[in-house]
Amino acid sequence: MEFQHRMLRAVVAGIVDKALRDLPRDPKRSLRNLVDLGDSCAKGPQQKLFFARAHAALQSPASPYYQLAADAVNWVDPRALRAMGVNLGASGLTWGVGRLRQEEAARGGHLPWMLLLDGPARADSPVPREANALGCYTFVLRGADAREACALAARWPESAFFAELPAAQITPETAALLEKAPNLAVSVDVTPETDASEAFGLLHAARRFYGFAAACTSRTADALLDGAFLDRMRAGHCLYGCFRCPTGEPALEDRLCRTVNGDRGRRKGRPLLLIDFRRDVQSVAEAVSPGSRALRVNPALPLGPQLSPRSENVI
Repeated sequence: MEFQHRMLRAVVAGIVDKALRDLPRDPKRSLRNLVDLGDSCAKGPQQKLFFARAHAALQSPASPYYQLAADAVNWVDPRALRAMGVNLGASGLTWGVGRLRQEEAARGGHLPWMLLLDGPARADSPVPREANALGCYTFVLRGADAREACALAARWPESAFFAELPAAQITPETAALLEKAPNLAVSVDVTPETDASEAFGLLHAARRFYGFAAACTSRTADALLDGAFLDRMRAGHCLYGCFRCPTGEPALEDRLCRTVNGDRGRRKGRPLLLIDFRRDVQSVAEAVSPGSRALRVNPALPLGPQLSPRSENVI
């Protein structure tokens, strides 16, 4: 790791540690201070717009995001909050962004800020090493089992990983493995019919950083976007919910977008961060480097040949 990168991580770690101390006492002031700091470091109109929206979401004293921040501090192992905060805030979206832009200028083409590793992901996957060298430190794992996800995240402690795992894979053994990978968040894959209460209970007892992931289709949309389902996820101590929508269904995509944006715009309500996976990932990509895309790659293959955006691998 380069000296400047190491120093940046140390600075951000200090900021995160202070926030973790201050949030239980005064979550409103502490969260606003974090957004102010991010705004002061933002570069470019897209990043400024992101923090302007964050400020707007915190204007109401009853904003659910204050409760969400307090819940995260109360529920999650501080090592996990620190690891995810530093890996996303320093390596992923600050140092990494600068490196990505340098590499893009040298190569004359766009590079992804995030990669979806689609398929079994062994600890010796060549992708994270090559991605880190380019400035990409954020990975979503889809198709890896719990052991693979933990081993891969533990090998790359400066990166942030989000693993989509079936509820059946969350066992006491899994919960113990996750303690060795604080830089790994778990998105429990659910359907409207899934009883994930046992999985959520194990993750909550182990103080893991977790939420849910769900495929929003024409068959499942009514149930998934219903308040009762979201209340059930909240009751399971989920901090976030990530919806993925099939391509080629614009009406469904627009409905999901309206639901997610409407929930975020509430001045009070459910403390649960909803994510429209494709649109939100692309929104960050535009803020990082206008015109860039996040990509789906095979974790078993070298990254270089997979970097050319094609219709089948663009998220």
